[in-house]
Amino acid sequence: CPASLRWNWQNEIRIHMKCDSQILEGMTPYPITKDIIIIGYPTLHGWLDVLKSLRPKLMVIDECQYIKTIGSKRTKATKELCRKVPHILALSGTPIMSYPAELYPVLNILCPKVFKAFFPFGQKFCSPKLTNWGWEYKGATNLTELNKLLKKTCMIRYLIKDVIKDLPDKRRIIVPVEIENRAEYNKARDDFLSWLSNISLDKARKASKAIEFSKLNYLLQLAGSLKMKPVVEWIDNYLHDTDEKLMIFAHHKFVIRTLMDKYDKIAVKVDGSVIGKERQKRFDSFNNDPGIRLGIFNIQAAGVGWSSQHNNTAIIELPWRPADLTQVEGRNRGLKRGKEGKQSNYYYLIAQNTIEEKLCSVLQKKQEISNMTLDGIEGAEG
Repeated sequence: CPASLRWNWQNEIRIHMKCDSQILEGMTPYPITKDIIIIGYPTLHGWLDVLKSLRPKLMVIDECQYIKTIGSKRTKATKELCRKVPHILALSGTPIMSYPAELYPVLNILCPKVFKAFFPFGQKFCSPKLTNWGWEYKGATNLTELNKLLKKTCMIRYLIKDVIKDLPDKRRIIVPVEIENRAEYNKARDDFLSWLSNISLDKARKASKAIEFSKLNYLLQLAGSLKMKPVVEWIDNYLHDTDEKLMIFAHHKFVIRTLMDKYDKIAVKVDGSVIGKERQKRFDSFNNDPGIRLGIFNIQAAGVGWSSQHNNTAIIELPWRPADLTQVEGRNRGLKRGKEGKQSNYYYLIAQNTIEEKLCSVLQKKQEISNMTLDGIEGAEG
């Protein structure tokens, strides 16, 4: 599993199976004393020979989208460990982060006789394009056929509404916010390199090597920065008008830092700097401490593997992948005693007339591809 989820798995095993498990840490193997072993992806290759020698009977690959890259060290180690394991479960609410090509590594592990090699898979389902550097598989084709093949071979797909009947309905609310200093944003949008040169000549030189990509990233950062005042005002109003807690998800460090500087006495932060047991401790603090009103979370660091019993979430920066948003929304369970059936609200604070509005359209198109692949044409709701 992702390294940050090891203690969560241990807690759930203790609750539901009434037994202890062993968390493996570091790259240097030591004696294994339990029948259930939990290990994070980053250290798996260091323990590979020891784990293979145990001849495990069951392998659970949690958040299997983490092995979406064929040649990565974690994917290779996972595949090697699974080679002679008789029972394998790959778990994910978002197995496709962007494109069907990302499914292949886990499909090859689960059904190697059906999904023998990537090339025929990519040619059929991934809208291949021949470039100067070889084949590129960043598209999607024959998705209805792929969906049928997945259901026939190795995929058991449950929707949350079918599994947890008491989950409240989702409500997504777009909150348009106006940015400060519209002139600066327009300058960055219309004359990007000149704008960046005024900030840093070195950054401008680096950006000139990939102008469009750099421009997109800088515009997203700028939109996030210029909308912070109305975002803070919206949070202040939320805290004044309700007694509910609020999960806040963002991407950039300066956004998270700005919010923590403002709300440090009533908030907990989880980003990439918070690791191990301290991360779980802060999740528990947000869930259980009545003095903590806000959870300020990085989308990547806190978007998977834990659940909140509180109903409201604010997304103030958008990621590039719709699966990250699905994971973020999945943290909200809204099942706290006395609140059964209460609606879960997701507030998307979008900077008006900026790159964020365009990114919404990109995310919707990517989500449609994922829906068609995993749920068939009827599931492609956008």
